[in-house]
Amino acid sequence: MGLLGNAVLVNWGGIVETKEIEYNEWHSKEHMPERISLPGFLRGLRTVGIPGTDLNHKYFMMYEAEQKEVFTSRKYLERLNNPTEWTKEILSNYLSPSRTICSVVYSKSIGIGGYFATIRFLGEKILTKHNVENLKLFTPKILKLNCITGIHVILGDSSYGQMNTEEK
Repeated sequence: MGLLGNAVLVNWGGIVETKEIEYNEWHSKEHMPERISLPGFLRGLRTVGIPGTDLNHKYFMMYEAEQKEVFTSRKYLERLNNPTEWTKEILSNYLSPSRTICSVVYSKSIGIGGYFATIRFLGEKILTKHNVENLKLFTPKILKLNCITGIHVILGDSSYGQMNTEEK
């Protein structure tokens, strides 16, 4: 049960505490269904950090897509440039968004676990500092660890799909 498609859009961020209940309602009832209805979007996910997680990075969202071009498609850009009033209200209270479009390098799982962990390698020249092919070699070993149900290696492109939109 690996990731669907060849691309994902990942986003870490937070929400002003007084808007958290409304944020979760909006994300579940408007945002997620709206995104998944677009051509090429396959599945969406939202997770919340464990107690003590920095408020600015409390939420992690991921949208799986057929390919990276889905995130720059005409239909997707139309949606980004025509946000609903509820979207405008919620996003005006969103904290520290970190949005990246990624290619799926490796994905394998045997099910869905109760927790979701992310590890980000940030900075310049990631590919020269970290060997992605070497990382892929460790994935079968990681899957054998107790309580691990899956591992996904994705490679972000910080320059791809970063157009200025009304929603942004």
